[in-house]
Amino acid sequence: MRPAGNYNNAQNAKKYVIGEFIYWVLWVIVIAITIVFFKLFTFVSILENFPVLHTLLLLIISALSFYLSLCVVGFLLPRPKPGLYKTGDKMVVIWFVNFQFAKIWQLPLVRHFIFASFLLRPIFLRACGAKISFNMAPSVYSRINDPFMVSIGAGAILGLDVIISGHSFIGDKLCLMRVKIGQNCNIGAYSSITAGTTIGDNCNIGRNCTLYPLSKLPNGVTIGHSSEISHGMKIKEGDILPPYSRVF
Repeated sequence: MRPAGNYNNAQNAKKYVIGEFIYWVLWVIVIAITIVFFKLFTFVSILENFPVLHTLLLLIISALSFYLSLCVVGFLLPRPKPGLYKTGDKMVVIWFVNFQFAKIWQLPLVRHFIFASFLLRPIFLRACGAKISFNMAPSVYSRINDPFMVSIGAGAILGLDVIISGHSFIGDKLCLMRVKIGQNCNIGAYSSITAGTTIGDNCNIGRNCTLYPLSKLPNGVTIGHSSEISHGMKIKEGDILPPYSRVF
């Protein structure tokens, strides 16, 4: 008999190989679509007699073509539905493909290019399934995982290295839950908003806070820095929690 440890290692290695394969296939698709978009911009040739302008325009069109290809792939990829799924389930496979795609657009240079623009950012995230306002301001260093599970209201601000995630693992099962952040919320730097969290309007969350899965905050709540909030706790509208609060 094969030892259980060796079997698990073999299974994990298989997953890594499959993930790497999907990742590079997605890269090939993105590059292919980028080339198609680039060729559509045939007017570039009108500036061939002006080398500097021609080169600059080529760079702009290349970046725009790459961006459009990301939007197309993000829009066409199937999106998983909320729920609890076993390994091998169709929804787990769909989520895994989207996860590999996220590894492309969350590369530092690519993410900076998208998130630094108030116009490119919401268009791309909407193409990926996010329900967000054009009038929201995430840091270029913030990470919105599983955008198809995320809803962010107008006026929301996401600080440095804020992480929003619509998935979590319970044993060997994948749990997908929607994350909702209301209007005019301020999420402090280094905070984590996890799957199933609901944040009402006009909430202020200090830096380095963690809202665990299924946490719910009503409107107007203020949470001091370095706090941890879990589900099932009674937090009333307008409550003010001091720094280092532990609400379980």
